[in-house]
Amino acid sequence: MATYLTDSVMATVGASTPPRSGTVTAYDIRKFCAAVDDQNPLCLDPAAARAAGYADVIAPPLFNAAVLRQVPFRSGLLNDGQYETTAPPGLGHLQTMLAGQFWEILRPTVAGEQIQEVFTTKSITEREGRTGPIVFVEKESLVTTLAGEPVERYTSTLILRAPPPPLPPYAQGGPSVDTDRPATEWDGDTMVKNPDMIALFMFAAAIWAVHRVHWDIPYSQKEGLPAPILPGWMMSNYLAQLVEARAPEGQRLGKIDVRYKGSAHPGDRLRCTAEADGQGGLVLSLANQAGTQLCIGTASYAAR
Repeated sequence: MATYLTDSVMATVGASTPPRSGTVTAYDIRKFCAAVDDQNPLCLDPAAARAAGYADVIAPPLFNAAVLRQVPFRSGLLNDGQYETTAPPGLGHLQTMLAGQFWEILRPTVAGEQIQEVFTTKSITEREGRTGPIVFVEKESLVTTLAGEPVERYTSTLILRAPPPPLPPYAQGGPSVDTDRPATEWDGDTMVKNPDMIALFMFAAAIWAVHRVHWDIPYSQKEGLPAPILPGWMMSNYLAQLVEARAPEGQRLGKIDVRYKGSAHPGDRLRCTAEADGQGGLVLSLANQAGTQLCIGTASYAAR
């Protein structure tokens, strides 16, 4: 059986990156909040944040990686816009997608703080799929202050596989992705998100997501997609925003674990739900207008 797990690939298991640092700023927080239509005053209004006991506005729960992302020059990006360091050595030609992400937020970060992270490759495994071998890469990040205080633990599982056959070209560039609906609506306890191409651009810009599947319609079709896709991180932020909106007094999102089952596109109507699990936590779901479940997950609260 063919395998992608060469010695050079497996040699990366257990390896850690050098520390990468960044500064949490009110400006970057605002860009991130605008991208997901999160209007939490603790993230936008210094007076509200100080009244709650913080020195300045705080970052949304899943924000920190946005100021810790690599910003390579063009030579450090593959032809699809992906980081050349995303895949293990020799596997950059494969299609990459997120299978799931997990965050443990130990405390909110505050505008003005400097933070750093170290990524460690925890495991690389392979299984046979319908179109050939599929590689699963699990990476873990520890985010700390420069003094070493942990503020967040984060794990991602990346899938690498041979690209699917391209779709036929769509008339006029692809399905309609325009919408004049509000960015966020509420249907009882259900939060409905209506991302369009502008919202997708805003989020990609806020996190410096250069991968062409998030903005290039013809390239997306070449990759077997009908239109550009929302980053999984964007969908997780929608669910995190719902959990924060539902938080009991004095509590905040503590942990969130999301698994991706499908892709969301601009123009979709995304229904986000959170149901009590009977043990103090929540069961999460994000589904599109056809009722197709695109994300599932769990979340729990911690003291603010």
